[in-house]
Amino acid sequence: MKSHVTGLISVAMLVSLLFSSARADDSRIVQIIEKDILYNPSSITVHLNQKLRIKNDDPFFHKSRISVLDNDNKEGEVVMPAKKEEAHTQQDFKFSMPGHYKIRCMVHDGMTAVINVVN
Repeated sequence: MKSHVTGLISVAMLVSLLFSSARADDSRIVQIIEKDILYNPSSITVHLNQKLRIKNDDPFFHKSRISVLDNDNKEGEVVMPAKKEEAHTQQDFKFSMPGHYKIRCMVHDGMTAVINVVN
């Protein structure tokens, strides 16, 4: 009887650990919303290996691109090429290097946000 109870406790602990890991992974997603031809928030911090979710809440498409920002705030290397995002869709992106980045919609002039990626 004692080994049966111990086995049940072990299974319960394993299930709890699995569910808490799933929740931890979900909490690692940082979201930026495209709405009314704006990115919200306009500045965001993301950790390495954390997913950035770009969510289009507009009734029309966007075409987001992410580039490295240099010391003069000029856009450099493109790390995520522009991709058409249909209305009410989302895409995820992970950064491989810390630094400062700019996301811009290639369709709507002036629609930009800054992404700070930290360790």
